[in-house]
Amino acid sequence: MAGLFELDAYECDDIPEKFYRMTYPGSLLRDEDTGDYESETNLEISDEPHLKEVVEDHCYWRHVASPFISVLCDGDHAIKWAKDRVAKGRCRSDEIYISEVDTAKLPAGTRVFEATSLTNTLDIFHPYSEHEYLVLHRIPCECITRTRSLEQIVAADMAGDSILEIYRCRSLPEKLLRITHPESQSKKDPATGDLVAADVAFQISDEWSFKEAFRLHINWKNRLRTCFLSAFSDEKHASKWASRLEVNYGHKPEEIYIHEIDTAKITADTYVFVAAFVAIGVGVDHEWPDHEYLFLHRISHEAIISVQDLKSFRKTMKTKKTKETEETKETEETEDTEETKETEEKEKTEEQGTCDTAASNVTSSADGQTDLEQGLAALQISHPPLVTQTIIPMRRKGGSQSRRFIRQKE
Repeated sequence: MAGLFELDAYECDDIPEKFYRMTYPGSLLRDEDTGDYESETNLEISDEPHLKEVVEDHCYWRHVASPFISVLCDGDHAIKWAKDRVAKGRCRSDEIYISEVDTAKLPAGTRVFEATSLTNTLDIFHPYSEHEYLVLHRIPCECITRTRSLEQIVAADMAGDSILEIYRCRSLPEKLLRITHPESQSKKDPATGDLVAADVAFQISDEWSFKEAFRLHINWKNRLRTCFLSAFSDEKHASKWASRLEVNYGHKPEEIYIHEIDTAKITADTYVFVAAFVAIGVGVDHEWPDHEYLFLHRISHEAIISVQDLKSFRKTMKTKKTKETEETKETEETEDTEETKETEEKEKTEEQGTCDTAASNVTSSADGQTDLEQGLAALQISHPPLVTQTIIPMRRKGGSQSRRFIRQKE
């Protein structure tokens, strides 16, 4: 690129062998005539502040032209990203495509930037930069070795991989909440302390068995035992769901328990799935999939770090909310105090500067009247009061004294 600003210092020296580019409705698509991925080629970067502005616009998904094309260097990350987009209902699996790019075929002079390094250098907050690279302006079609839809990728994987591995969630939230009550199918294993599903013997071997087990589990009218245990990633959702058990099913708060699960302590052989993603993948309608995760067969006791009944859980949430409110209020008050202090200091500085200017513009005179008039003029007072001195004699016992008064004439 023949730009106005030298970008060599920001470029990536060690480029991975492959890149993966995702496209979907509304994203940057390939040029119909050339087959290239092409961004805003007319946008030239003039200096570092401009570079920071352009990178921020690109990373924050602002609706402005960008000279960059985002790619990932990890194929699994690309597939997960595509699945997440489908799970959120933003597109169908047959509408999102992943193209593999052979970086050895990129033309000489192609500028590539490693997102994490670039954003750190420019002091830009970008929490989703893992495995991301930015290619400037163009990826020629000659570099694109294969393009498949997510639907095609999943179908191909199903033919050669376990169905459990295909749907397994590999990026869990830090904490999950499991709710139990007197009518829960799951029970606590007295030997291990684990929470176990009602049907630990059921084995999922293919998509049909996975779909059937999932369909039965999410159907509240079903009374058959299932192999899953549901948990929530959102405290408010978990509390609301537990409250429904109290109101609609007559369970007492002391009978409803919330188990807090530290996902970092889950054993490696535990399978956990995102309910929303499974529903879309196997084609089953799920009315309330938000924040729901599914454990297969059991939740190990090592991962359960606390157990509270609903009454205690509500108190904990209330205390946490009160603390957050106080911290927010304290932060706002501190900011207001600092702002007020800055304003007062600024006004004081400006006032002092005005007075100093007025004093410097005054010349002395015999009667002092000229000094006053000049000082008032410097303070932009167009009609100064006239001041005279009057001597008023006053008699007192034992003698006479005079007092001097300054009177202002209207």
